[in-house]
Amino acid sequence: MRKKGIVRAAVESDTSAINRFLQQRITIHRHLDWRKPTKWIGRSPFLLYFSSDNSIEAILNCVPEPQDTYWIRLFTYKNPFYKAFYWNALFNNAGLEIITDQSENPTIASLAYQNWMKNLLEMEGWVKRHKVIQFKWDNRNKASLFKSIVHPTPIRQMTYADLEEVTYIDQTCFHPLWQQSKEALEHAYAQSHYSTVFENNQSVCGFQISTYDKGKAHLARLAVLPDFQKQHIGEKMVLNMLKHFDDQGIDAVSVNTQQDNFNSIGLYKKLHFKKTGNSFPVYIYS
Repeated sequence: MRKKGIVRAAVESDTSAINRFLQQRITIHRHLDWRKPTKWIGRSPFLLYFSSDNSIEAILNCVPEPQDTYWIRLFTYKNPFYKAFYWNALFNNAGLEIITDQSENPTIASLAYQNWMKNLLEMEGWVKRHKVIQFKWDNRNKASLFKSIVHPTPIRQMTYADLEEVTYIDQTCFHPLWQQSKEALEHAYAQSHYSTVFENNQSVCGFQISTYDKGKAHLARLAVLPDFQKQHIGEKMVLNMLKHFDDQGIDAVSVNTQQDNFNSIGLYKKLHFKKTGNSFPVYIYS
């Protein structure tokens, strides 16, 4: 399939054109990201496909963060008939060349919420390696849960000054594929509704970050340093978070975790979270 057009890196002067494109009737895949798509401009690979009349037809963003971890953060296009062509031009040709120049050992991954994205990745030979599953809190027995909360508590609200320690905890606890950079955690903290840390001898050993939108809360991040695990710190932090939202009349609380993260699944089930049945696969470029 031949089509005339050019591929080039996105630059700051493209911001308005990209925003206009994203507001059109297009097909779009977006990663679970703390930043708006245009906030990645200036980093690479962030590629645009232009038609012969110099209008945007497709966009690919797979900027690495942390280093060597390349998520497909944005893939969007105007004409579904040319989906495979756009992918070939933006990822297989230009994108992979940039990635191999940047990294000797990259991990390239993509979530897939929609069937068209699953079909594309499988057609391109990507391998399904993980599955993310969703839980929702069942608050019918909340009174018995909240009885275990003790005061005073070593849990306090997170501050910007905590983010250095929070980043260390995050990158110590999570596999590189799931780690967040300090920059990403700064965005997460800024957008959070309720973020807390657990202190031990004036040092932070655990944290949680939760969001709120349209009547629903979501536990976005939870981690406890390995040396402090199996001391119910994660449980206490989740209970504190649930009580915070419950006090505000918010009882719709969700959380996502990997299907094989049995420790997290055990904790959430203990605190009366139930599987919703919603899930999505994670593909790795082979």
